[in-house]
Amino acid sequence: MDRIQKLFDIFQEALEAERAASQRYEEAAALCEDRELREILLAFAEEERKHEREILLRFQEIARRMPGGLH
Repeated sequence: MDRIQKLFDIFQEALEAERAASQRYEEAAALCEDRELREILLAFAEEERKHEREILLRFQEIARRMPGGLH
């Protein structure tokens, strides 16, 4: 596997991990009866969505700078 493909794979795994974490926090919040804890869990879910967006932005920046781009 070449370096560029490995880099792409790492970014893809990071995106998937952030998405999965967000979904798990949302699932936990839906099960939670305590309002304060539910709000904390939903805040965690939003943080994971922010991480996902940040990773995607950074990946796109890197891809544009690479010779021939990264697809």
